[in-house]
Amino acid sequence: MIGKNVVSSRVATLAEVADILEDRKSKGEMGFEQQACLDYSTRFKKVSKKKALDFIAKLQENEKIKETTAVKIADVMPKYESQLSAILLKDRCELSKGEMAEIIKQIAELSPKRPEPKAEPKETTKDAAKEEKKEDSKEATAKEDKKKEEKA
Repeated sequence: MIGKNVVSSRVATLAEVADILEDRKSKGEMGFEQQACLDYSTRFKKVSKKKALDFIAKLQENEKIKETTAVKIADVMPKYESQLSAILLKDRCELSKGEMAEIIKQIAELSPKRPEPKAEPKETTKDAAKEEKKEDSKEATAKEDKKKEEKA
């Protein structure tokens, strides 16, 4: 890298990185870092380069979403709104529930090999834990009653 200057820089998706490094690999030998980056990008890319770029263009139609955020969404392809909001928080981008639901819907359409997102996993609350204990105690009582009936 001695003597080389950066001509330009921009944000790239994992799919773009994989394509660039595949081209470099075909031209000659790659260094360890480049090979590791190629392995990572091919393993974790979710969609093709064309689909990723089209999706980023759709995301950027919303003026609230920056290019870096759009690229990160395209790389991660979150299944749930909570995952999407975690990505959006980094750039302090606030979207309505409807806008986030629309993005999640677009992601589901974009990657058909993934199953349709189910209901988001809910955190266990004290009330839910109490309900589970009640159900468990009812089942235990029912088993004890069966044992008593069998003995009698």
